[in-house]
Amino acid sequence: MLRTKSELAFAVNASGVENVARAAQLIAARVFLVSTDYVFDGKGTRPYETTDPIAPLNVYGASKAAGETALSKSGVAWSIGRTSWLFRSAWSVFPGKDSLVLRRRAPNSPWFTIRSARPLHSRSCPRDS
Repeated sequence: MLRTKSELAFAVNASGVENVARAAQLIAARVFLVSTDYVFDGKGTRPYETTDPIAPLNVYGASKAAGETALSKSGVAWSIGRTSWLFRSAWSVFPGKDSLVLRRRAPNSPWFTIRSARPLHSRSCPRDS
């Protein structure tokens, strides 16, 4: 039984990916993993490249990085797509909305880090046709 959010993150984003990779091996399938820019430390001064080293700063990023590593070592054919600030048209589903609102209310809060991101509309993501 999972006791913490950290355990849940690793169960889904790392162990879950391992399970998908094992299943893919059985049927010789290719795996496409949707990951995140949270695998990086955010200190970059240019857009990240696929070859840049990963250095997650939080549990979510570490769990996604563990999943990426597990997939890349699994032996199956794979691709990884990293998204950032994925949103739909409605403001209510913009991922940074809550952070932006809270930051205005408590600008000196230690809960926030300065992060540069490029919002990505969900229509821009690849999808099955």
